[in-house]
Amino acid sequence: MSKLICPKCGNNRFAVTAHVTETWEVDEHGDFVDRVVRDGDEAVVHRPSIGGGDFFTCRECDTEATIVP
Repeated sequence: MSKLICPKCGNNRFAVTAHVTETWEVDEHGDFVDRVVRDGDEAVVHRPSIGGGDFFTCRECDTEATIVP
């Protein structure tokens, strides 16, 4: 299994974008008013994956991660 490492500082914690759905309250124009919070209402529609085109950025020094086989 592959893993990530920061080539600059050696850190193993990264920031990466996950795409999730959430329910919003909107006005009559469809503009955001507030987030509606209900248990089980959110879902991950894209989970980040190593080698899947996602960019993993080191939380310590903002360097892009290197994949280690």
